[in-house]
Amino acid sequence: MLTEVADVPTATGEARIARGDDCDWLFEAVYDFLVEAGVPDNPDRVIAAVPRRVNSGHYWIWDDAGAAAFAAWTPAGDDAARIAPVYTAPDARKKGYATALVASLSRALLRDGRQRLFLLTDVANPTSNAIYSRIGFKAQSDIYHFDLVDRG
Repeated sequence: MLTEVADVPTATGEARIARGDDCDWLFEAVYDFLVEAGVPDNPDRVIAAVPRRVNSGHYWIWDDAGAAAFAAWTPAGDDAARIAPVYTAPDARKKGYATALVASLSRALLRDGRQRLFLLTDVANPTSNAIYSRIGFKAQSDIYHFDLVDRG
């Protein structure tokens, strides 16, 4: 949970709301995120939502002479928002893009009237956990997710 964004180092480039011409990059990046994170969802369904979410302003891009990372958000009631997913292309990692992007997006959401922001993260991923902690997110609870697979 986050109610105030900490000061974090900036990165080269800038955060911006995704535009229609970002969709091709986002299709690929969202698919890569699903595969890398092992999300048990239908990639076609998730990717089909990209243009709608871009048009509604729910995707943000970190742009450093081209798209390098993305973060999305969804409303969670009148005064809260969920940030997810967050992804940095492998060749753009370790440059501070995700930290700067999530911090920028979080500031904008709080400025626009969201009072609480939250996200879900994999406790086994030290990189994302360090990023979110640095920004000011505080752990609230643990949630376990199980995928049941019919092997018969």
